Amino acid sequence: DDKNVQVYLASIILLDESMVQLESGELPQTKYSSLSKIATNLLGKLSDSKQKVVESSTLSLLSMASSSCIDNTSIVNAATKRIRSKDSKGGRAVKSRLYFLENLAAEFGDGVAWKRVIEFVKCQKAFEHKDGGVRDA
Repeated sequence: DDKNVQVYLASIILLDESMVQLESGELPQTKYSSLSKIATNLLGKLSDSKQKVVESSTLSLLSMASSSCIDNTSIVNAATKRIRSKDSKGGRAVKSRLYFLENLAAEFGDGVAWKRVIEFVKCQKAFEHKDGGVRDA
């Protein structure tokens, strides 16, 4: 969770290269508990003010979801976890998460756990949010 954009983007490239090696069998294919921490960090970066960080985070999450060593269900589960009320008040975090879930749905269609997505929308009160962008998302 680096504040420096160049360091953050370099770590995203490293993550992508590691996933390629995991898929090709060059590295042992084991589940790491740190993958959920990485996914959570990337989900947090979706609401960053720097567009390059947002785009890189989205691409990395979609890459993780389509990876053979990480199932898209784990990314959907991480993306539908409740956002802290402190982070959701302004609407940016909720709106960015909803747009990401929309991207996931476009990519995976029926592979997305729709019930979890609907529960997330209800839990975050997206239809009642004061930010019109959240309601539209």
